[in-house]
Amino acid sequence: MSLANASGASSLRGPLLYATAVLFGVMIDVIVKELSARHETATIFFARCAGALIVLLILHHRDLATFKTTKLRFHLLRGALSNIGVVLFFYSLGELPLVLAYVIAMSAPLMMTAMAGIILREATGRSAWIKVGIGFTGILISVAPQLWDSSSGSWVGLAACIAGTVGYAAAALAIRPLTATESSGAIALYPILMGAVLGGLYVIPQATSLPTGFDLGMMLALGLCSAMANLLIAKAFSMAPVARLAPLEYTALVWGVVIGFALFAEVPTAWVLVGAGIVVWATLKKG
Repeated sequence: MSLANASGASSLRGPLLYATAVLFGVMIDVIVKELSARHETATIFFARCAGALIVLLILHHRDLATFKTTKLRFHLLRGALSNIGVVLFFYSLGELPLVLAYVIAMSAPLMMTAMAGIILREATGRSAWIKVGIGFTGILISVAPQLWDSSSGSWVGLAACIAGTVGYAAAALAIRPLTATESSGAIALYPILMGAVLGGLYVIPQATSLPTGFDLGMMLALGLCSAMANLLIAKAFSMAPVARLAPLEYTALVWGVVIGFALFAEVPTAWVLVGAGIVVWATLKKG
């Protein structure tokens, strides 16, 4: 392999890892939407964190030193942002069609691009800001009709989805400063550990029985997918800048349309598709 080819392959690793993490994220959302019909959000959230924590400890049981950190406070801050975002988004999945939740969540890359320029001082030119504005216009086109149609999803669900997306974007952006000194295992561990402890304190005292059968298997799969998504995201951010990874969030929309129709008989409206198209175009357009 030539040096040029080797360099090209290396430059693709970060985006490929991030795209895989997005797919794991879609699997998480599908499981959550299915479980939300029978379990409250707090229970699903605790299962996700507890399961992911077990997977992480198993993966790193021979090298627990990888979890050492010199930035515990920053991890806790990111953990708070991440877990609040997760709880709110999980709740919204039980209230909204999958594809609508994803169109709203697609504003995360726009937020990440804007925050990267303001907070991390990454290069964000005029064209990038124009694309951010166009992208948010697409989000408004997708969401606005839903606000006047009570049958399409609750206002509370919409608000939870938007707020959860803000938390996700901020938590994802907070990974970048950590990659200089922290391992991907440490970056993945602390938000999950924080969620497992806080979720357990709320859920366990109220539990009257354990999930069984299909639901138990789904919760175990939820933990596995969450652990893998967190590890891959942390690794991807250590290998590529935010602006290059953020557009890959939109691959989730394709999965959302296909899975929403196949599993939940959800058909996206023309408004949702038009708005989504504008957002994707704004993000992927060069220049």
